[in-house]
Amino acid sequence: MNFKASGDSFTEDFFQSVYRQQIAMLEKLQLRKNKLDKKVKCIHAWREVSSTYMAIKDLDNIRVLVDQLDIETEALLQNAEITIEQEGVKIGIDEMKKKLGVFMKIVEVLGATSWY
Repeated sequence: MNFKASGDSFTEDFFQSVYRQQIAMLEKLQLRKNKLDKKVKCIHAWREVSSTYMAIKDLDNIRVLVDQLDIETEALLQNAEITIEQEGVKIGIDEMKKKLGVFMKIVEVLGATSWY
């Protein structure tokens, strides 16, 4: 069979039709891309908010630990004053050792919290 005899099926109308279909498909894809871009922006915003929230929570935890450290320091100072005022130095030293143990645990937790 001769192809020339059957005629030219790739006419200008054919190419125009394909071109219009490709343009329509491109427009649909651009709309989908715009929707996805908006979702990505939203996800990035949530990540930033989440990160900020975690940082604030960490700072709150550090503040609580610092407050506990302050309370324990004050208790150590009071125990030292009581020990000086009283003759029972042994009792005062034992109390100070107990408070010092609590104090050191808080310092360890605070150190671990601030380094991660």
